[in-house]
Amino acid sequence: NIEGNDTKSILCILHDKLGLAMSSGICLNTCEYLMQIASKPYFDMIFEWIYNGIVQDHNDEFMISKICDSQFYNKNHSLKISHILIDTRIPTFLQNVIINYFCLLIIRLVIKY
Repeated sequence: NIEGNDTKSILCILHDKLGLAMSSGICLNTCEYLMQIASKPYFDMIFEWIYNGIVQDHNDEFMISKICDSQFYNKNHSLKISHILIDTRIPTFLQNVIINYFCLLIIRLVIKY
C-alpha cells in the first residue's frame, strides 16, 4: 500500500519490488516500467538542481531544500550557500551516489578556497 506516502517512500518501495522482480523474473518488465515512470519527475528535479541550480519542490519532500530567502554567507570566504541536503529525504537507492557527489563538491570547495 503506497497511498498517502511521500515520493521518497514510493520510489524506495518500487525499487525494492524491482529488486525482487529481477531476482525472480516475475513481472520484471512491469516493475521496470513503473520505476522509470515514477522516478522521472524526481530525476528531472535532480537534473534541474545540478545543472541549473533550481529546486522547485512544491511538496517540500525533495532531498535538496532551499535555505529560506536569505542566503548563508561564510564569514571567512565569499562562499554562498543557498541549498542544503536533507539526508532523511534521500531515497535508499541513491544514498551512496548522493553522498559521494556531495563529498566531491566539498573537496572542490576546500581546494578552491
